[in-house]
Amino acid sequence: MQDLIERLEKAEKPSRGLDAEIWAIARPGRYQQKYDSVLPFLPKGTPEETRRAECLSAVRTAAPRYTASLDAALTLVPEDEVFEIMWDDDMRGRRRAYVEVGEYDAGDDCRVYRGEGPRPALAVCIAALRARGEG
Repeated sequence: MQDLIERLEKAEKPSRGLDAEIWAIARPGRYQQKYDSVLPFLPKGTPEETRRAECLSAVRTAAPRYTASLDAALTLVPEDEVFEIMWDDDMRGRRRAYVEVGEYDAGDDCRVYRGEGPRPALAVCIAALRARGEG
């Protein structure tokens, strides 16, 4: 998951490829169904990496637009977590979205996961995946 988060941090705009990878993590059962439906159409002996790439390609049409839609991205936030979205200018004067997901009133057990990006949906994806990775 860390590799996906790093690619999300570098993204400057929405990506259907990233959406598909997020969907594979967020909805593993649905991803497995799609994966199983693609397998019969691939030649025997197809390497696992190629099978995964073909499945992700097929998933692009089914995956929610997590990186473009704030509503879709917010579905990634774990149910028991709160979130805060802020806008600010970075050192170069570019608008950036900053997101925090976590438990703010947990005293010493306070957990906050941060995401930053040029668009709120990207920042939410980053923070939510960090929270999911720890949970």
